[in-house]
Amino acid sequence: MLSRRSRRCNASKRQAKRRTQETLPQTHDLSFTGDKNVTQSQEGKETEYSGHVCSKLFRNTAALNDYMPTRTEKKEKKRYQCHVCSKLFNSSQSLRDHIRIHTGEHPFLCEICSKSFKIEKQLKDHMVKHTGVKNHTCHVCSKSFYLKKVLKAHLGIHTGQKPFQCEICAMRFTQKGNLARHMYTHTGEKPYSCELCSKAFIDKADLRVHMRRHTGETPLKCDLCPMQFKYRNTLHTHKRTHSNDPC
Repeated sequence: MLSRRSRRCNASKRQAKRRTQETLPQTHDLSFTGDKNVTQSQEGKETEYSGHVCSKLFRNTAALNDYMPTRTEKKEKKRYQCHVCSKLFNSSQSLRDHIRIHTGEHPFLCEICSKSFKIEKQLKDHMVKHTGVKNHTCHVCSKSFYLKKVLKAHLGIHTGQKPFQCEICAMRFTQKGNLARHMYTHTGEKPYSCELCSKAFIDKADLRVHMRRHTGETPLKCDLCPMQFKYRNTLHTHKRTHSNDPC
């Protein structure tokens, strides 16, 4: 039998829960029509709450209520504007990192292969590749990756989930980077410029391929003969000649 003190404590918790639900922002609905998810565990039933805005899960309504102002504050903090493309950022550091797209500055240098990066985090991610260890493996196809975030993006191929949506045309993508590249089609911005001929590109990979025109680099090798090529389509065309080879 519960003591008087325990009953008072339980009553206070119920009152606090009711007050939280009454004051919960309208953007997150806690009705039992899909926002309240019940899962079975060894200890019993656990209730998780999620909202219509971002689907993040919470143990209780109080945690969800605390989270909502944070989302609002983050949106309001975007007051640092790029003077080149007018894009907004939450912090001055994010703006400085972004500006390097326009200036072409790469201040963070890999001491092993001399590759340079615009952002320090990119350098840290790159250094993992030099270890040669791929600790993150896909449980579906067994493909391995250096970084957990790359594995997470890869899983979208199997699940079909496309969590990143364009706010302009509603097109959806499995990876955040693909959405970022897509946004350039709306803005007309081409942030990656060739230093030799000033030709500009939306995708950094396209710039790398373009640079082969200037450097003469032929990194694509035919696995049937010693020939090498600058472009993938040229390699594919060449391989078809081998299919007609009588030998």
